[in-house]
Amino acid sequence: MKAVTIIQPFATLAALGVKTLETRSWATKHRGPLAIHAGQKVDKEACLIPQIREALLKHGINDWSELPTGAVIAKGILNDVWTIERSYGDKGIVKKIKHRHWLDKCMGRLYAR
Repeated sequence: MKAVTIIQPFATLAALGVKTLETRSWATKHRGPLAIHAGQKVDKEACLIPQIREALLKHGINDWSELPTGAVIAKGILNDVWTIERSYGDKGIVKKIKHRHWLDKCMGRLYAR
């Protein structure tokens, strides 16, 4: 099975189905099952953003230290990949900047807290 590593708290938000889009600088031809791997890094500042903190609290996660790291925590389905473009200046120059991966149907956490 293919996997994608996502830093915390974003990996947990994907596992919970709160986060359904992932932006990467690369595209993939893969569609279908995809393991969600929580990387070793935790973005502690992101955990303090009110909307993220609220989503985590809603699911019983009270502190960043409770987030799993270095493990596959869910299985999702990669449905589609879109190229995101941004125009620059009045000449309308268009530059491809990122690929957005659409994760769908995350099927719960595979870890026990």
